[in-house]
Amino acid sequence: MQPKQFKYLYRTFTPVRRFTKSEEAAGIKLPLKSTGIGNYDWCQTNTWDHTKFYERAQKAGAGDYDVFLFHGKEVVPCENELFFLEEG
Repeated sequence: MQPKQFKYLYRTFTPVRRFTKSEEAAGIKLPLKSTGIGNYDWCQTNTWDHTKFYERAQKAGAGDYDVFLFHGKEVVPCENELFFLEEG
């Protein structure tokens, strides 16, 4: 089954893929940039919840995906923040 788009925090996400082997090996050294969506006081939207994001992803058939499209850019949902995945 092909995963479907889903909404979280009134935003639309499209499941794209799992990490590549090199991305997985890079771990926290991935080229990430803040989207401003997180659970820190300084974030534009500080209601981020990694668990709830993946609950929505699971319902859309993408519970095992690592990379999603958001406004046409690849993003990575992390525990405390949503990051853009920059080209490395």
